[in-house]
Amino acid sequence: MWPALLVTGLLSACANPDWQQPPLELPQQWDAAASPGTHAAAGSDVAFWQGYGDAQLEQLLQMAMLQNNDLAAAAVRLRKAGLAVDQRGQDRLPNVTLGASSGSSWTVDPTRHASDNFSTSLGVSWEIDLWGRLADQQAAARWRQTASRAELDALQISIRSEVAIAYWTIARDQETVAQAEEELERARQLQQQVEQRYAAGVVSGLDRTQARANVIQQQNRLASTRLSLAKSRWALGILLNQRPESTSTVSAMLPAHFPTVPAGLPVELLDRRPDLAAATATLRAAFSDQQASRKSWYPTLSLTGTLGSNSTDLVNLLANPAASLGAGLALPFIQWNEMQTALKVNEADYELAVISYRQKLLGALQEVESALATRSQLLEQLPRSEQLYADNRKSEAQTLLRYQAGAASFESVLNAQTRRKAAELEWLQDRYQLALASVQVYKVLGGEPVNRLTD
Repeated sequence: MWPALLVTGLLSACANPDWQQPPLELPQQWDAAASPGTHAAAGSDVAFWQGYGDAQLEQLLQMAMLQNNDLAAAAVRLRKAGLAVDQRGQDRLPNVTLGASSGSSWTVDPTRHASDNFSTSLGVSWEIDLWGRLADQQAAARWRQTASRAELDALQISIRSEVAIAYWTIARDQETVAQAEEELERARQLQQQVEQRYAAGVVSGLDRTQARANVIQQQNRLASTRLSLAKSRWALGILLNQRPESTSTVSAMLPAHFPTVPAGLPVELLDRRPDLAAATATLRAAFSDQQASRKSWYPTLSLTGTLGSNSTDLVNLLANPAASLGAGLALPFIQWNEMQTALKVNEADYELAVISYRQKLLGALQEVESALATRSQLLEQLPRSEQLYADNRKSEAQTLLRYQAGAASFESVLNAQTRRKAAELEWLQDRYQLALASVQVYKVLGGEPVNRLTD
């Protein structure tokens, strides 16, 4: 009676539950002020990158898509995932085996041959997928293949972003080197003026010492900026799968134009983010794994068949075939305690996958909000930093004139230079950060910012 109740209760749970996406409350849209820029056609990454108006950047992006090592590795992983799907599909097909053997027997007298034996066998076995366990395993493999494909798409977006960042880092470092060269030239000219004034007895030795120290400081800064530029170029070479010296002469520039980011971006744009698509596919694979594990405790029915022949005469080998058929029924659910523990472990694994999925989705929402806010803040800040640089440059020139007229100290000149250099560097850094923020918006949205998704 008790085994019958077990079977009845188990079979009543054999129906496949439908997968449902974990619920999560999402905003309707993000608030981002519409920005001026080159208009890009909806849904086209090519059009997005053309919005920067830099043909060299577009060429580097194309090279990275063809040569990057990480993309090559991701393509191999996708191919492996496809092979895993094929393997799971083969589990649902009959398994055929073929064998043959031969032998000879001799009497005690080695000169007398007794007989030769020949045999062949053909075997077929097939597990009938009564409850869909094998189908669930194949479905899980397909979802992992989908996840691998989405991960490849996500990596392509990431590599494009990294190439753009490396390119603009080169541009920033080039401008930093140019600034350092100009600063060194200014320091040398100022040192000459101090030397002339010192020779005339107008200034003390303190001004002379400070001028010489200023030149040395600018020489050190120039050497440091040149090293930073070389490292930035080497980093670009790695992304392009090239030797470091191959990109040692790359020249870049920060963008003067930016792709448009329309206001009121819909939250549905997250649907196209490849990393979220990969997370969804991974979650669905975990769900299929859970169903397959549950069904592994259901009864399994296997059919087997053999066809064989055995003869002492090679000519008559196939004249006396013998066939047999059989069926085997396995009842693993009899081990009730072990089954319940295994099912709870699988349920826990799926719950962890759900939590990971929700966390990734919430993280994506936060990334979009942060990227849009950062971009808006830099757009507002950039004109102020440019004006600050212009004012400090004017103040430096006035301070130098007052020094030459004897109305200001040499230390005042150095302080004015320091303020102007800091303002110039801040302006450059804001332009660089705005370029990075614009490509970050592209990355976190999974493509070009558009008001709606196209079919």
